[in-house]
Amino acid sequence: MKFKIIVIMVLCVMSLGVHAQRQYFMRDHRKTSFINNVELGVGLYTPNMDNLNQYWSVLDENTAGNDVGSLDGGLKVDLGVFAHLYMDGYIGIFGGYYTDNTSASGTSFVGTQVEETLTYSAIPIGVKFVHEFHLGDPFLHRPRAAGLLLIHPYLGLGTTFWNMTQDYERLETGSAAVSGSQSTVYQTITGIVGLKYTLAKFLDLGVEYNYEAGGFQQYFQSSPNIVLGGDGVEDVNVNGHTFSVKLSYLINSRVEWRYVQKVKRFR
Repeated sequence: MKFKIIVIMVLCVMSLGVHAQRQYFMRDHRKTSFINNVELGVGLYTPNMDNLNQYWSVLDENTAGNDVGSLDGGLKVDLGVFAHLYMDGYIGIFGGYYTDNTSASGTSFVGTQVEETLTYSAIPIGVKFVHEFHLGDPFLHRPRAAGLLLIHPYLGLGTTFWNMTQDYERLETGSAAVSGSQSTVYQTITGIVGLKYTLAKFLDLGVEYNYEAGGFQQYFQSSPNIVLGGDGVEDVNVNGHTFSVKLSYLINSRVEWRYVQKVKRFR
């Protein structure tokens, strides 16, 4: 009986010791500033653009000699600011720029030579929530385990409002040049998966995958205007993938980075 009591007391003391260590680490982990980091991202966004690709040109892409291109993705750049919601949860606001363009050339159904260009550009402004996960254990005091602390996988959700503009131009033999522009605002929902690595005390480098889900309605008409080839309203699908490289400047240094430096000094 006495032996059992002693064992229970020892386990309680050990548990309190580990709990105290963890409380110290978590207290040190808390950031001193509400703003956590500023992030720059550069990536490739490849939206579907189904009906827009089908109807944007006056040329029949099935006619021999006609070359009708499609919008198949372009560069997306964004800049965001993230703040703390709780220990490993962050909310961010961001703005950016996306652009893609395509062209077509060939012979129209009346035998004239046609050259067309379509430029699709958008300014995305949105909000996202991410939750980070931590690898490694700061209490194992092993270099390999400590090194894992520098790796930060995360998951998240977001929503974005895209202020989109399409600029169209057509040059046709024997006819005046035709140009036009139209704009709209649409919303997407974003699923987020990412991985960050702490390069330095105030710097993270990461990769991120986003899946955008959304679309907008567009009117297509057969008379010369911004987009041609059909009559009526069609849904344009912008579901697509974004692969980005992210560089984050941390307002507060990562405690994990400081801990790893301590472990390296005592190898």
